Amino acid sequence: LPMRSLFKNKGFRDEFLGRYMMLLNTVFQPENVNRVIDSLQNRIYPDFHYQVSRWNGMFSSISNWENQVEGLRRYAELRPDNVWQNMAHHFSLGDPVELRVDNDNGKGDVLVNSVAVPRGQFTGQILPGVNLKLEYRGDPGYRLSHWVITTVSSETTTLLPRNSNW
Repeated sequence: LPMRSLFKNKGFRDEFLGRYMMLLNTVFQPENVNRVIDSLQNRIYPDFHYQVSRWNGMFSSISNWENQVEGLRRYAELRPDNVWQNMAHHFSLGDPVELRVDNDNGKGDVLVNSVAVPRGQFTGQILPGVNLKLEYRGDPGYRLSHWVITTVSSETTTLLPRNSNW
């Protein structure tokens, strides 16, 4: 119930959804989650026979445990699509739209809703109706010259003029 109350506040809702969308586009991508699962499995595997010999139950064999770990990998593959659908439905937002960030010079980080996107060209998705917060953190000696936002209708809006100081 406390979360439902918080979601009544549009500012909180936008902050939560915006950050969650960007985490789905980056950190929670299946290849990233599976990399963590693999890392943990590799750390546990050498000692797992102790677990099998001590306890009977769900992990009574190494192959049973490996099947459970494989289930985690499948979950990591399926989860993002389910989350996108649930967010769009629950909050009455439209279908996801493409978000592309081109940080061609690679001399700083672009953050969308406080989440750094990979340098270079990045493509993800967002749900319409959620405000986005854009930030640029330049490497030492670099500063942002301008933002260019292109919409689906190919209109371009410059948020900060080239060579502006602010």
